[in-house]
Amino acid sequence: MNQSFESFLSQVKPIITAIQDAGGISYLVGGSVRDYVLKIPLKDFDIEVHNLPIDTLEKILRQFGSVKIVGKKFGVLRIDRSEEHTSEL
Repeated sequence: MNQSFESFLSQVKPIITAIQDAGGISYLVGGSVRDYVLKIPLKDFDIEVHNLPIDTLEKILRQFGSVKIVGKKFGVLRIDRSEEHTSEL
Protein backbone atom coordinates (compact mmCIF):
# COMPACT_ATOMS: atom_id res chain seq x y z
CA MET A 1 0.00 0.00 0.00
CA ASN A 2 2.18 2.87 -1.25
CA GLN A 3 0.71 6.24 -0.39
CA SER A 4 1.49 9.92 -0.09
CA PHE A 5 2.45 11.40 3.25
CA GLU A 6 -0.81 13.37 3.37
CA SER A 7 -2.82 10.18 2.92
CA PHE A 8 -0.63 8.48 5.48
CA LEU A 9 -1.23 11.24 8.03
CA SER A 10 -5.00 11.11 7.53
CA GLN A 11 -4.90 7.39 8.38
CA VAL A 12 -2.48 7.47 11.32
CA LYS A 13 -3.82 10.58 13.07
CA PRO A 14 -7.02 8.94 14.46
CA ILE A 15 -4.91 6.10 15.90
CA ILE A 16 -2.45 8.48 17.55
CA THR A 17 -5.31 10.61 18.87
CA ALA A 18 -7.00 7.56 20.44
CA ILE A 19 -3.71 6.56 22.09
CA GLN A 20 -3.23 10.08 23.46
CA ASP A 21 -6.85 10.29 24.66
CA ALA A 22 -6.20 7.14 26.72
CA GLY A 23 -3.13 8.73 28.34
CA GLY A 24 -0.52 7.17 26.09
CA ILE A 25 2.45 8.84 24.47
CA SER A 26 3.13 7.85 20.87
CA TYR A 27 6.06 8.30 18.51
CA LEU A 28 6.20 7.60 14.80
CA VAL A 29 9.28 5.42 14.25
CA GLY A 30 10.85 3.05 11.79
CA GLY A 31 10.73 2.80 8.03
CA SER A 32 7.85 5.23 7.55
CA VAL A 33 9.95 8.05 9.00
CA ARG A 34 12.91 7.07 6.82
CA ASP A 35 10.71 6.82 3.74
CA TYR A 36 9.18 10.22 4.45
CA VAL A 37 12.61 11.83 4.71
CA LEU A 38 13.72 10.11 1.48
CA LYS A 39 10.40 11.02 -0.24
CA ILE A 40 9.64 7.35 -0.88
CA PRO A 41 5.96 6.29 -0.96
CA LEU A 42 4.94 4.92 2.44
CA LYS A 43 3.90 1.27 2.78
CA ASP A 44 3.13 1.03 6.49
CA PHE A 45 3.88 2.75 9.76
CA ASP A 46 5.24 1.95 13.19
CA ILE A 47 4.08 3.69 16.33
CA GLU A 48 6.02 3.36 19.57
CA VAL A 49 3.67 3.73 22.54
CA HIS A 50 4.50 4.54 26.17
CA ASN A 51 2.39 4.80 29.35
CA LEU A 52 -0.30 2.28 28.36
CA PRO A 53 -0.60 -1.36 29.39
CA ILE A 54 -0.57 -3.69 26.39
CA ASP A 55 -4.15 -4.84 27.01
CA THR A 56 -5.37 -1.22 26.96
CA LEU A 57 -3.43 -0.53 23.77
CA GLU A 58 -4.84 -3.67 22.18
CA LYS A 59 -8.39 -2.55 23.02
CA ILE A 60 -7.74 0.88 21.47
CA LEU A 61 -6.23 -0.58 18.32
CA ARG A 62 -9.19 -2.94 17.79
CA GLN A 63 -11.20 0.15 16.82
CA PHE A 64 -9.03 0.37 13.70
CA GLY A 65 -8.76 -3.27 12.62
CA SER A 66 -8.03 -6.75 13.84
CA VAL A 67 -5.05 -6.87 16.20
CA LYS A 68 -2.42 -9.57 16.30
CA ILE A 69 0.24 -9.81 18.99
CA VAL A 70 3.46 -10.53 17.10
CA GLY A 71 5.95 -9.86 19.88
CA LYS A 72 4.36 -10.12 23.32
CA LYS A 73 7.71 -9.96 25.13
CA PHE A 74 8.32 -6.50 23.68
CA GLY A 75 4.68 -5.49 23.31
CA VAL A 76 4.56 -5.56 19.51
CA LEU A 77 1.07 -5.44 18.05
CA ARG A 78 0.05 -5.44 14.39
CA ILE A 79 -3.17 -4.02 13.02
CA ASP A 80 -4.71 -5.61 9.95
CA ARG A 81 -6.69 -2.74 8.49
CA SER A 82 -9.28 -4.29 6.21
CA GLU A 83 -11.45 -2.26 3.85
CA GLU A 84 -14.15 -2.34 6.54
CA HIS A 85 -11.98 -0.34 8.94
CA THR A 86 -10.08 1.88 6.50
CA SER A 87 -13.32 3.31 5.18
CA GLU A 88 -14.02 4.65 8.69
CA LEU A 89 -10.79 6.68 8.82
